[in-house]
Amino acid sequence: MNYTIITSRVDAETKREATELSSELGLSLSETIKVLLKQFIKSRQISVGIDEMPNEYLRSVMKKSAENYRKGEVSPKFNIPSAAQQYLEEHGV
Repeated sequence: MNYTIITSRVDAETKREATELSSELGLSLSETIKVLLKQFIKSRQISVGIDEMPNEYLRSVMKKSAENYRKGEVSPKFNIPSAAQQYLEEHGV
């Protein structure tokens, strides 16, 4: 198979992030671009469908929330808004 080179200008951060994500998926950046081009040709559409990954802060909050849940440290269930508001005020939220 004959190959040709495609040159594309992207900012350094975009290239770094794309290279990193490709590596996480077990691909080189070149392989990722080939897959995207073949998909584009086959479908005649451009689609992006990768879910966002939570950042480090959100992951730490999610971990803390899961720990609190396992310990039973959760707020009670409320049937009326005023009771929920009172609970939040009493707990300094």
